[in-house]
Amino acid sequence: MENNKNLETHCPSCGKFTGTYERCPYCGAEVGKRMSIKVFRYGSVLLAIFGVLFLWLAAQNKEIEELDFAAITPTMNFAFVKVSGTVIGDPRVYFNENGNVNSMNFTIANGKNEVRVMAYSAVAQSIIEERKLPAKGENVEIKGSLRVRDEGDTLALYIQTSEHIMIEGSGPVKTKDFWEITKEEEGKHIDIKAYIVDIKKNDNKAPGSIVISSESGKTTSLTVWNTVIDGLRMMHKDKLVRGAEFEARVTVNVYKDRMQLMLRNSTDLTLTGKFGKDIGLSTKVKGEITKDDLGKDVVISGVVSEIFNINTKNGKVMKKLLFNYGFGEIDIMLYQEVHENFKSEIVEGNKLEINGAVKEYNGKLQIIPAKTENVKFLGVTDIPVKEKYNNIQIKDQEITEEFLNKYIDVTGKVYSRENLKGNMKYKFIYGSNKQIILFIKKGAVNYMQELENLADGTKIKITGKVTVFKNELEIILEHSKNIQILGE
Repeated sequence: MENNKNLETHCPSCGKFTGTYERCPYCGAEVGKRMSIKVFRYGSVLLAIFGVLFLWLAAQNKEIEELDFAAITPTMNFAFVKVSGTVIGDPRVYFNENGNVNSMNFTIANGKNEVRVMAYSAVAQSIIEERKLPAKGENVEIKGSLRVRDEGDTLALYIQTSEHIMIEGSGPVKTKDFWEITKEEEGKHIDIKAYIVDIKKNDNKAPGSIVISSESGKTTSLTVWNTVIDGLRMMHKDKLVRGAEFEARVTVNVYKDRMQLMLRNSTDLTLTGKFGKDIGLSTKVKGEITKDDLGKDVVISGVVSEIFNINTKNGKVMKKLLFNYGFGEIDIMLYQEVHENFKSEIVEGNKLEINGAVKEYNGKLQIIPAKTENVKFLGVTDIPVKEKYNNIQIKDQEITEEFLNKYIDVTGKVYSRENLKGNMKYKFIYGSNKQIILFIKKGAVNYMQELENLADGTKIKITGKVTVFKNELEIILEHSKNIQILGE
């Protein structure tokens, strides 16, 4: 013990105490020491680094086994697992007020078990941008952090990176012109490019639609749920307008033997920033033009009832046409650059086709054609315009077949309302207790909501067309301006 002590703490030459010195401060002789603790300190750090690196490499190369849903217990909360299953229901994507993706979720099922899959912020945005958001019915394999609630009855999986979601069997997606897609491609995803014509939400439980057009004028509709339309408007705001070019991934469905192009998620449509010009975006009118049509380009045909000349501030003359298009009358505004190329065609009684945008001025709807080509002369009517629109006044005489296809003015009371898919049918009593069917078209009802709930005994004054349906005479009311509610 003494020898060991002297060798480590005392100088072997002079025998004096040297402590931790490796050279004697008294005589300068070297003092033998045990291995320095620094060696152990640095060695342990290097060993730890190599150990952690080894563990990381082992974790990276070890494949995670797929989790058996039946084996999940509450103690597995926060475990990193891999699951697979089939997507049930359409995925939901939520946006913040700036139109950026805030979160997304969908549910997958494996047998009788279900798990809700979620991602937030940057991870959700990456999944969307990489087009890894699955569609209903697709098989997926997902890795993520498991959340176990209610003793294992409620499961949730949080995706931590877009690399952890894989859609099974998802090969390259075809890009095609939408008019070349056929029913034989049912279930496939296809990328298309087109222009927006119109976006229509459905007030019922049925899906809405996005009317689209090619540059050459070919048109079709994408089937889309209202929630998807809301998402598109959140994402693109005021850029989602008629004529905007877009790219979309659609799913081919067949419903009642008719092909549908389904836009399942709002994130499946992106705007290119380009706009189409003169690509046939106008929609032919099939009913009354209302404020719902504001901003749309429409095509109508009808007869000029009256013409007014308006002098503008810049010294030019604008023509205002009172135009009867079969569902009522509307103002057509023709700038001098448009009407000056017509000599004798624009006169009262002539039939025209008008293509233009629906606008509103002082609370009144009007159509404004942008150029001369948007006004077409269809011919001269053989009946003077004043006689053609001189409605027959009905007081006490009976409405018979001699009034077929003629317009009449009549006052009476309604009873027994019946809603026929948005059209309203009433029993109409006029004159000395005479009776006829009153049929109010859906367009008029949409524009004047009270027409849907007229109480029995309500007195009204109408202008309508006498027609026959199933051997029974009826009055057709097509335009909301042709009715006055006088009270009960």
